[in-house]
Amino acid sequence: MAWIGVAVLAVLALGSSAILAEEASASPDTTGPTPIISSSSPSITNEETIQIIVNFGETLAAGTFNASDVTLSQAVPSTLHSLDSRTFNASETTASSANITNFRVISTLLIDTGDLIFAQILPIESFFVFDIVNMTDGVLIVDIAAGVANDTSDNLNNAADQFSIIVDRVGPDPVFTTTANASSSSVPVTLDFGETLAAGTFTKSDITAHNATVGDILASGHSVTYQLVDNTLGITYQWTEYHWQVFNMNVTNTLTNERLLLSLPAGAATDEAGNPNQAAELRLTN
Repeated sequence: MAWIGVAVLAVLALGSSAILAEEASASPDTTGPTPIISSSSPSITNEETIQIIVNFGETLAAGTFNASDVTLSQAVPSTLHSLDSRTFNASETTASSANITNFRVISTLLIDTGDLIFAQILPIESFFVFDIVNMTDGVLIVDIAAGVANDTSDNLNNAADQFSIIVDRVGPDPVFTTTANASSSSVPVTLDFGETLAAGTFTKSDITAHNATVGDILASGHSVTYQLVDNTLGITYQWTEYHWQVFNMNVTNTLTNERLLLSLPAGAATDEAGNPNQAAELRLTN
C-alpha cells in the first residue's frame, strides 16, 4: 500500500521548516515537538489494513516513541459521512479491538513525481509508520498524548491533533417501499440504500421495471462543495459532489391489476467506502 502523496509531502514540508528554523538559530531548543498524524487511506475506507504516518518534525531521542504510545479507540456517530474534523471526547468512545503492527522508523522517503523518483532523507527518529489491523466498522480514532516522547533537547512532545478515519466494510442494503398496490395506476416508490452512496454511482437506468415505467427520481442526501484557488491567475474553481441515500420516484403501472416488479441488481452502486450494494426488489399483487 503506497503512502507517498500530496498529504505526506505537506507533512514533510512542515517538518522540514521546523528543522531549518532550529538549525538557523543558536538559541537553546525549549520547544517540544508536535506530532502530526495522517494516513495514506481515504477518510472513508473499506481496507483491512490502515497505514498511519506520524511526523514529529524533528529528531526524537532514540527509542522514546513506540507503538505503546499510540492510543486507539472507536466511536459510532449518527452520521458517518460528516466528521467535519471534529474531536471525539472520552464519553463518545470505547476501547478499540484494533491492533498496531509493523511499527517502524522511516529514514528515507521515496518520492515519485511521475517522471522521476528521488529520495528525501529524513531526520533520524522523526518519521514513523505503522499499520492498524482488526478494526471494527465505525470511526477509528488515533491519539498521541502529550509527554510520551522527547526530542534530543529533552523537551516533551505536545499532544497530536486527534486523527479519525471511518471504517466501513459492509455494502448498502437497499429497500423499496410503497403505500400502493398493483391495482394503482400511479405508484409512489421510495428506494432507501440505508447509507450514503458514492457520487454518481446510481442512476434510474439501474432499476429494471416489469409492467411499469419509472418516472423522474428525486434524490436526497448530502452534498460536498470543493474549492481550488489558483493564486497565480487569481481564479477560484468550485464544484459540488452530491452523495445521495434516498430516492423517491413515481412509477406508472402499465398493466393495472397485474404484478408490478421493480428490481435492482447487486453491485449497481457503491457506498462512499466502495462497497457494492446488495440486490433489492419490489413485488406488488392485489
